[in-house]
Order: sequence, then structure tokens, then C-alpha cells
Amino acid sequence: MLGAVLSNRVGDLIQQGLASIPGAAEAAAGGSGDIGLASLADAPAPIRELIQVSYGDATGRIFLISACLSVITIVAILFIREVALRTETGDERMRTETDTTAAVDGELAGHPRG
Repeated sequence: MLGAVLSNRVGDLIQQGLASIPGAAEAAAGGSGDIGLASLADAPAPIRELIQVSYGDATGRIFLISACLSVITIVAILFIREVALRTETGDERMRTETDTTAAVDGELAGHPRG
């Protein structure tokens, strides 16, 4: 999910930036037509700066989304009610189940509890 946010934001920022840099659209079209990290070293200085700023801004957005999700998670954890697990050991539980089973078996056989 966050990868999609990053790629969409970077793409939008690069498109907006190319429109604001004179001659950048022609320079991009004159090359492979694909602007990204792979062509960063070969890109002209204004386009290189645009790509770096776009990735920096998009990465900041990823951290903002992650921080919001972390806060929501912490709030959800605070509202989780603690439920105690068993307090008996395995041996105690086995004895209780055996005693209960024996008592039920006795009742079914016609022997009253007691």
C-alpha cells in the first residue's frame, strides 16, 4: 500500500515539476521518455533536482501516513480489554477435568454426587 502511495506521489510531483521547468519536458522526451532513479545520473541538473525533491517529498508522506497508522494502533491497543488466561497449571486442569468427568460418569451410572 505504501509503495503505491510513494510511486503515485513521485509520478505526480515529477509531472508537475516538468511542467514548471522550461525545456524539461523536451529534454525528457528527447531521452528514453522514462524519468526515474535509473536515469538520475544521466539527467540534466534541473531534472535531477526535481527527481530528488519528488522522492524526498513522497518519502515524507510515507512517514506521515505511517505515523498516523501508529497512533491509531496505539489508541486501539489502549481500548483492548485485558482478559486473563488460565491460572491453573496443566496438572491442576487435568485433575479438575478428570474429577468432573468421573462425577458425571457416576451420576449417569446412578450414583449421586457427594
